[in-house]
Amino acid sequence: MSKPNIMKQSFLIYFLSLILFFSNESFGQGQFGQGDFSVNPYVGIIPVDIAAKVGEPYAPSDAKFVGIPVSLGIKGEFMLNPFLGIKIDMNWVYIGYEYTRYSENSHWNPDTGESTSTIVTENYERTSRKIRVMFGINNYFTRSKRFHAYSTFEIGYKNILRRQVRNSVVSTPVVFVTFGNYGFPITARVGLGQKWFLTEHLALTTEIGLGGTPLHFGMEINF
Repeated sequence: MSKPNIMKQSFLIYFLSLILFFSNESFGQGQFGQGDFSVNPYVGIIPVDIAAKVGEPYAPSDAKFVGIPVSLGIKGEFMLNPFLGIKIDMNWVYIGYEYTRYSENSHWNPDTGESTSTIVTENYERTSRKIRVMFGINNYFTRSKRFHAYSTFEIGYKNILRRQVRNSVVSTPVVFVTFGNYGFPITARVGLGQKWFLTEHLALTTEIGLGGTPLHFGMEINF
């Protein structure tokens, strides 16, 4: 048996062992409720970032994506009672574009009476890095052993760094000045979320909302 296959089988056994460990006689100890704590790593679908678009005001067809196609985040939640939880939500995004723009410069030579043309190449990279740290509440309006649904509200701090590099030199285009290189430092989010419990301690999670990345997919571990 090849080494890659052994590694794959070992990983599968380890993953299944984790599920069995966290199940603890699946759903035998009651619902996730008061005094319990959970950790939920997740990925988010990235919205269009106007301030990271290339071109002014269009995007060249040869632009290439820079960064990663999802946001990365983690949430921690503590249950005050079976229907109300307080949480912290941390999220990181890095996206952008790189492209090349060509232009032609003409120079008139009065000595020869002729004009000469040169092609100017400009390489651009525009990126936007965002970090959010928010505190909030989850209000549960549907609870069962297999499924929870909740509404959420969060507010906190947002740090944005927008950057353009033109021919290896950092510069600030007009669109960045309009939206701000660093953005407004306060952020908020409202949304609806769902949890599908695979075991008493392990759940798949989704959340849709306004503020930050609109759609979250995660895996929650409950303690």
